[in-house]
Amino acid sequence: MLYQTTDPVGERITNSASPRKAFLRIELIVTGVVMITVMSVASAICMRTNLVWKDIRYQRVAVQELSNHLDQLTRLTADEANSELESLQPSAWCERTLHEVKLTSSTQTDAIGTRLELVISWKDRFGRHDTQLSGWIVTPVDVDEEPSAEVSDEDEDGGQ
Repeated sequence: MLYQTTDPVGERITNSASPRKAFLRIELIVTGVVMITVMSVASAICMRTNLVWKDIRYQRVAVQELSNHLDQLTRLTADEANSELESLQPSAWCERTLHEVKLTSSTQTDAIGTRLELVISWKDRFGRHDTQLSGWIVTPVDVDEEPSAEVSDEDEDGGQ
């Protein structure tokens, strides 16, 4: 069956064997290439996002491990904390989660008190990562002593 069509001006009549029912081959090739490109980019983004979430998880585990140890150590006196630091080991949960985990510590005494520095190090696909957390063992202040507040005549008069 022949179909007759007219152009917008209405002057010419063209005959065609059938109306267009499918894509041309070149359109199929272009569409296929675009789809493959989009899918490969999307899968690469998904894989990278998965790796970033893994790194975030490892970092959170490391910070939580340091925080737990530091919370326990800062409640102790300086001498007790020093003896605990010698036997400091990562927890079993941390060792299962992080690869080749190492926990190191150091102390420094300053005006505030004894500063504890804990460093956790683990290995991943890019090398070793270190995370450090510090806390202080504050020297206790005697609460029984009240500060002597001597008020002078100038302070009572408001400085006049």
